[in-house]
Amino acid sequence: MSKMVTIPDSGGIRVGVKLVNPSVARRWLSLDATKDVGHRRPSPYRISRESNSIKIGEWILGEPLMFNCKGGMMDGQTRLLAVIDSGMTVPFIVMEGFEEKVFTKINKGWERKLAHCLQMEKEQRASTLATVVIMAAKDAQGLIPSASNRSFFLTSDEGIDLLKEDPSIRESVLTGSGVVSPYASRAMLAFCHWKFSRINKADTNEFLIELSSSKNQEEGDPIYLLRERLKSNKRSKSKISRTETLALIYKAWNAVRKNEKLHNLRWRRSGNQAENFPVPI
Repeated sequence: MSKMVTIPDSGGIRVGVKLVNPSVARRWLSLDATKDVGHRRPSPYRISRESNSIKIGEWILGEPLMFNCKGGMMDGQTRLLAVIDSGMTVPFIVMEGFEEKVFTKINKGWERKLAHCLQMEKEQRASTLATVVIMAAKDAQGLIPSASNRSFFLTSDEGIDLLKEDPSIRESVLTGSGVVSPYASRAMLAFCHWKFSRINKADTNEFLIELSSSKNQEEGDPIYLLRERLKSNKRSKSKISRTETLALIYKAWNAVRKNEKLHNLRWRRSGNQAENFPVPI
């Protein structure tokens, strides 16, 4: 189709129109440089929708396929998969020569989640890390437990900046989430490791190790009561909320820190005996 031309004052970005058939689409998707980009998992629904548009002649020459300076495709995975699915040839606007860091900024119509951006940054346990970063951000703003995930918004850039400012979050994900408990999520344990480590790291490690162990502490031991409460919740059809789970962990932690025995472990969120959300000590 059209010859690739360099856009003036763009830092070397080139643009043109190319015909793309399934063979070309497969080749571009299979490039090592494209694989290194770290694309998110494609949506079968979106692939099918765009493939049908191609088949019935409603394909619109719209958003460009974007390639970085190494030749890796940064944006357009779903559209190329739709071309393969349709078996047809369609024209695309193609833009080449972008810096690799641009990838996290593009396609804002369907926001790239923090977990995906962390995956592109080659972070370990990116999904768990993203959850803990968000929880840490809420905690820093005093929004635990009040802010729901729907009412609290943290951009990917803000999440990455927070991780740079506080790398101990990453350490807690690698350490705290490695303390596996069948009764609490990795993210919950990692967040508690981060939160409690700011108070006393040695006590934190001991607390989480004992929580994940199968040994039976004596009756009245806060960790034993917490483990039994979480085990009961795991078996129950009526689950307690993540907020209540966190409150119970906080209460058990506080009791251990004060060397207190407990008759039971509960948190009353409402009613005549409603309690404030516990604060770790």
